[in-house]
Amino acid sequence: MTKENFKEWLQQSVADQENRIGKEELRQALRALGINNSSTSWKASRALKHCDLNRDGFIKNEEEIDALIEYAGRRWGFMVQ
Repeated sequence: MTKENFKEWLQQSVADQENRIGKEELRQALRALGINNSSTSWKASRALKHCDLNRDGFIKNEEEIDALIEYAGRRWGFMVQ
């Protein structure tokens, strides 16, 4: 999957009505990626902690989305080119 495809998927699949990605949206993303176990809430919290660069509780700008893509590759084994 390309970086642009991943960004489009995030916006269409998990972003809320204000185009923000919070903890619940990250949990949904993990489930959509096939990670559906008791650790999804913890994994979503950790991703938000690492990728929410301005600490407002949401991933919503280009820099934060890029950080999430990098984090997903490192921690979730999701390959984005």
